[in-house]
Amino acid sequence: MRPDDTNAERPTPPRPAGGRQTQKEMERGIIVWLLVFTFGTHLIGGGIWLYIHFSGRG
Repeated sequence: MRPDDTNAERPTPPRPAGGRQTQKEMERGIIVWLLVFTFGTHLIGGGIWLYIHFSGRG
């Protein structure tokens, strides 16, 4: 590969050693976890509320 060849593909840098995540992957994981937790708790809470509401106890 010549130094003036601007269309040459550059090799990607290696992943961090030890299987550690990059900051971008970690941030994405946190966002996914927060979304799952938020919607999961709303679904569970909504199901409990509907059960109490329609059972006539509330």
